[in-house]
Amino acid sequence: MRFGARAVADAVGCILAHTLRAGPQVLKKGRVLDATDVARLTQGGVETVYVAEPEAGDVDENEAAARIAEALAGERLRVEVTRTGRTNLYATERGLLCVDAGGVERLNRVDESVTLATIERHGLVEAGELVATLKIIPFAVSGQVLQHCLELAAGAAALSIAALRPHRSVLVLTHFESTSERVLERTAARQRERLRLLGAGLAAELRCPHRVDALQTALEEALAKRPDSVLIFGAAAIQDRRDVVPEAIEGVGGELLHFGMPMDPGNLLLLARVGDTAVIGVPGCARSGGPSGFDRVLQRMVAGLETSGEDIMAMGVGGLLRARRGATTAMVAKPRVGAVVLAAGRSSRMGERNKLLSEIEGKALVERVVDALLETEIRPVVVVTGHERAAVEERLCGREVRCVTNERYAEGISQSIGVGVEALESEVLDGAMIVLGDMPWVKAEDFEALVEAFDPESGASICVPVYGDRRGNPVLWAAEFFPELRALSGDVGARALLKLHGARVRRVQCSSDGIVRDVDEPGDLG
Repeated sequence: MRFGARAVADAVGCILAHTLRAGPQVLKKGRVLDATDVARLTQGGVETVYVAEPEAGDVDENEAAARIAEALAGERLRVEVTRTGRTNLYATERGLLCVDAGGVERLNRVDESVTLATIERHGLVEAGELVATLKIIPFAVSGQVLQHCLELAAGAAALSIAALRPHRSVLVLTHFESTSERVLERTAARQRERLRLLGAGLAAELRCPHRVDALQTALEEALAKRPDSVLIFGAAAIQDRRDVVPEAIEGVGGELLHFGMPMDPGNLLLLARVGDTAVIGVPGCARSGGPSGFDRVLQRMVAGLETSGEDIMAMGVGGLLRARRGATTAMVAKPRVGAVVLAAGRSSRMGERNKLLSEIEGKALVERVVDALLETEIRPVVVVTGHERAAVEERLCGREVRCVTNERYAEGISQSIGVGVEALESEVLDGAMIVLGDMPWVKAEDFEALVEAFDPESGASICVPVYGDRRGNPVLWAAEFFPELRALSGDVGARALLKLHGARVRRVQCSSDGIVRDVDEPGDLG
């Protein structure tokens, strides 16, 4: 195709490159000029125009776009009428877009005149949703380019929608003695909703202790119901192929297909199979309603797409699902918040007794604090120990926490804050809650209220609980303050930082006085 400036008198049969006005009439770009158009342009004083002139073998932009789009459109896709060299493809049913990313790249590399853009591979779409756009850049392409594109479009680059199908799962929840009913029920409710949104459902919900033998029994009961999949939520995250959940799966004759995935949140997902039934060891992040790698795998299963270890390992690009600060994203999860529980001090005012091990209604103070945290979605929970470290950690054994040691605990609380925050920095977090281990009356609802109020983007970067006009603990800090928290010294905590960053503080009213009550002396236990 030739392109350039031409005298108006010689432009009959050429394609107008830019919109022009000819007297009262507007001639739009892409119009094939005829003698009447040329006469009007001449009368309007236009002497030259930019035009395109197809050469032998060239194919018009609309025809080329339509033919390639039709070749691309597989099952459950509709091709829109082509205009100005652009054709859109729409899903006709709800499902996942199936596309070979390499094939799309090869098509786009044929020639700069042809471009294909799609949504993400295996993205979940609704009926009527736009999934791809085919655009011819110039007014025509050569027949040779078109033929090459048609060959690719009919092969590896073809697009289709894998429709969602009826799917029945069995949900298995394991628990420790300390796991609250509230946590189990909320986890189950989130999965019922997750499945409902995919048109799927639960055949049964089973609960058992977090032990290999108990889980094997539950799995046998689950498999007897002949579900399409079994979803296992362990009370503790899977850390290895020899951990409780994978060992139980193998114990009932299952095969471990893949452990771990390059998606965050969702790294600790386990994919397995027992006979024809898919089994997923679900990562703990899926206890929330935010998007995770588990959703991607579950969606594939409901759409009837086989998922292998190779498929999972290919999910890294686009696998960081958390919203970046200051970025716009189609999937914005709740802010991810971890916790640092300070349990290293000597509690000198309690005499020889370690106050953190003192009991209220048969449970140590530090246990009560940690258990309230574990009723929320705040993860991970890091406990900083020091004084009588072994005894404190023993009381927390079996809980979903990570203990780190502050060898310099005698230097004051600031040292423990720094150790705890440093332990969290390997995680991708939006904030950290600094929790005192001697405040056993703080409720799960108080922790959750702080997370709900936390919004660094709007300036609420530090959330402080308030009861009446009294400020209390814990305090939630945005990740931007982690370096300053690590640099604290002495035994005054982060009070100086609160004063320094007062404009960033949001006061959060709490309904109970637990956030202002701690234990310093034996009489405080009553």
